[in-house]
Amino acid sequence: MSRTVIHGGLVITASDEIHADVLVEGGRIAALAAHGTDAAESWTADRRIDATGKYVIPGASTRTPTWRCRSAGPTPPTPSRPA
Repeated sequence: MSRTVIHGGLVITASDEIHADVLVEGGRIAALAAHGTDAAESWTADRRIDATGKYVIPGASTRTPTWRCRSAGPTPPTPSRPA
């Protein structure tokens, strides 16, 4: 299972903003720890991403654009189906 650490960014959650590091295991968030703490520094990873000066918004990324998701409303136009 691959492990990635995203470090140094400003993590935005539904309830908080914190300078924290994020540990991702197998494509899922495994842990959050305040940046520079012993816990965050102890994590080993296959890949490290420097997010200094950037926002990190866990869970805000999806593989499918939201306009492709099913909804109760009308289907948006696509190149193959004009409005």
